[in-house]
Amino acid sequence: MKVSRIMIAFVGILVVLPLVALLVGGKMLDPYGIDPAQAYASPGADAWAGRDKLGRDYLARVLLGSGQSVLAAALATATALVIAVFVGVAAGWRAESRADAVLGYLKSLLFTVPFFLIAVAIGTVLSADLFGIYLIVGLVMWAPAARIARAETIRVRSAPSAIAARAYGFAPFQRFRRVFLPQVSLAPAVSILYLMPELLGLDVGLSFFGLGNTPPNPTLGRLVFEGIASFPAAWWLVVVPGTVLVSVCLACYAFLHAIPATRSYPRCYE
Repeated sequence: MKVSRIMIAFVGILVVLPLVALLVGGKMLDPYGIDPAQAYASPGADAWAGRDKLGRDYLARVLLGSGQSVLAAALATATALVIAVFVGVAAGWRAESRADAVLGYLKSLLFTVPFFLIAVAIGTVLSADLFGIYLIVGLVMWAPAARIARAETIRVRSAPSAIAARAYGFAPFQRFRRVFLPQVSLAPAVSILYLMPELLGLDVGLSFFGLGNTPPNPTLGRLVFEGIASFPAAWWLVVVPGTVLVSVCLACYAFLHAIPATRSYPRCYE
């Protein structure tokens, strides 16, 4: 029952929130409507989360920004997971071979440079938007999870299911799809999901460099960044998006820790 409640909360935040954001973008609430006469209006009946410096409905902007941030983090996570599984399986399939050594050098190279610096550098050169930057992040953050996938592949190679598949004459792709992929994917997936809060917080750092979504398009990170500058005049401009950001991060950790099978898996940062 405990796991079910937390799973429902997790799904509600990571799935329903982007859908709500799409409805907000569809003008059920207007996140872009400007009303200078209500600038910095405090939370009330007409605007539950108050209004910003341009008089825009802050609840609408937080909902839309939350969906944008979650979708961008999900894009980076999915991209990194796909690359990690395929690279890890390829390395573990031919462990101790020259291909394994080359992939090992590539993973070590990506380990030496934080993916935040790579994302900022490439995003600045290419003038990428929020989703472009998070796609770049997904393309460079797969190395720790690939190391886990490689170890899992080496373990599965000697498992009875893999031996039976070879005995039945399954082709390599069939063995990968029916034996290795189901058993290897879970560990790196859990490891990458532990980075979801860091990916959500990355948006705040990008805003300090002027990257990510350009105004007036909101994200959680940009709203927090802009709210810090306006904190003396309107405390809710940083408290509301900051609370949502922390709640999403805590929901991610609660969901993962609620599943007993995931507690023995290594994290990407270990």
